[in-house]
Amino acid sequence: MHMFLMVLLVTSVALGHSQQTLGTLLVEVRSGSEPASQVEISAGSVQTTRNNRGEAMLELPIGSVQLALKRFGLVSKTVDVE
Repeated sequence: MHMFLMVLLVTSVALGHSQQTLGTLLVEVRSGSEPASQVEISAGSVQTTRNNRGEAMLELPIGSVQLALKRFGLVSKTVDVE
């Protein structure tokens, strides 16, 4: 089976102690027409697993990022997000 990725939203700018600007990236992962379960989503050293709606949120520095999506039994995918 193939895995599909939908990057839904990049929101909220915040300044941390290091003064690095961060944003929240909301990602939806689907397999066919259904949310894909147990998909590991990573961007560099930041990693998360999607929720029961097929969504995951990552707090990342603003700018281009490469997402890696992995799950046993599905085709792994790497996606560039600008």
